[in-house]
Amino acid sequence: MDAEYDLAVLLRDMKPEVQPGVFVFCTLPPIEPIPDAVTPLLTFREREGTTLVILREEAEAAGLRYTFPSRQITLTIHSGLDAVGFLAAITTHLYECDISVNAVSAFYHDHLFVPFDRSKMRWPLSWTYQRRTKINSFPTAANTTAAACRASGARAGQHRARTDRARESPRSPLRERPDAR
Repeated sequence: MDAEYDLAVLLRDMKPEVQPGVFVFCTLPPIEPIPDAVTPLLTFREREGTTLVILREEAEAAGLRYTFPSRQITLTIHSGLDAVGFLAAITTHLYECDISVNAVSAFYHDHLFVPFDRSKMRWPLSWTYQRRTKINSFPTAANTTAAACRASGARAGQHRARTDRARESPRSPLRERPDAR
């Protein structure tokens, strides 16, 4: 199976699939081994510790503290690891729908972890609608995005107020600054 790199094809042909189970993020100290009782979907080692993405039931059974109960959504198209714009387009759409996301790229597919309480929304349907109607202008199709978010029950527009407030802050990286001369 060859990887796809064309953004229009990636957006047109991907089909989001919600995977069973609720996943959580746990961390272990750097020198602590992974408990035998858990089977991590994802393991990532950082200087501060080892992150595990595991089923919530496993975390609770092993007595591990966790955060971010989420659903895993697999984007079912074999995207190239160096394909440009695919995750940016999707995460932009989720941002516009005020849905946080932790994206993970694996060899064959990209996977999104979205908050459990927001995963029951119809965002995959709104995404499908948007990518079929505005694929050539995505991600600048703000009106379609807002309408799709409203149709899905998302809190469309709330992020804009936060972004506007952030732009007004003198320390914000979003603040427009005059050219340095």
